[in-house]
Amino acid sequence: MMQEWGGPLIGALLVGALIFGGAFLGMRHLRYDGPQARAEEDKRNTRLRWFADRVRAQMFRYEMGGRPEWGVMPTSASDGFGVGRRTEWNTAIRFQYRNHDVQAIDYTYWIHRRTRNRTRSIEYNKVFYEVRTPPWPLVQISSRYIHTFTGPGDQFPEITLGNEFDRWFRVHAEDERFARTLLQGPVLDFLMADQRCQTKWMVFQEECLWWDRPGKLDAAAVLRHVNPLIDIVDRLPRQAWQYRR
Repeated sequence: MMQEWGGPLIGALLVGALIFGGAFLGMRHLRYDGPQARAEEDKRNTRLRWFADRVRAQMFRYEMGGRPEWGVMPTSASDGFGVGRRTEWNTAIRFQYRNHDVQAIDYTYWIHRRTRNRTRSIEYNKVFYEVRTPPWPLVQISSRYIHTFTGPGDQFPEITLGNEFDRWFRVHAEDERFARTLLQGPVLDFLMADQRCQTKWMVFQEECLWWDRPGKLDAAAVLRHVNPLIDIVDRLPRQAWQYRR
């Protein structure tokens, strides 16, 4: 008799333990993880306000209306493989730094993967970092170490410069002559020597040089991510200005 009841009894006890454990972890998440996450968010916002005051920045918030007057904004997209992306920008900060107009825009996006029976959504956070430039044709520069990168320049032909640079970077350009004018001398030397750029990508587009990085907008990261972009813009040859639109 004990053997007949032993299997079902043990199974019932295991199911009960799993249910209780799940409920306990759920309550722990509500009691501790939620308030802790809110506290961290409050600290991040406090640091950002302090930074904005220090650099005399102008701030934009999606829920308050208004948006930056220039630069690239995140957009929603979808493809033909059951994957969609819904994007909302949250906060933007714009200020003068090293004699340049710079801004950072953080945004949240959700990847929606559709299957036969359900849709799964995954949330991500990223930040656009941008340095203002003249309105030039689009040029996209990406490290060959990045195998999964897709960007706005993919629609344009890839060009080669015929030197060591081609081993490290791909270049897609709307105007090949402009790209060749940009990518010479000090700019090439900087891109190949600076470790901050060797495994990254960047795009000249819509009056700015920009890239994005994972995470939320945080005061500690803004200058770290705009400095390499400014270093590149400061090295651009004067001949590039003749391609202004």
